[in-house]
Amino acid sequence: MRAGEEVLATLNTVLDPEQESEARALAREIAAGLESGDLEPTAGAIEPLADQPR
Repeated sequence: MRAGEEVLATLNTVLDPEQESEARALAREIAAGLESGDLEPTAGAIEPLADQPR
């Protein structure tokens, strides 16, 4: 995850390298959750989303 050029966080996912649109959708889902406050900015809160097949 980036803010401009700054790397804020990285995470491993179950996505395959060619699943670029799914990766973008995951990033949007995480960003929306963080912005709304529905998702805490912790690995424990974000990792379950990254572990879901898409």
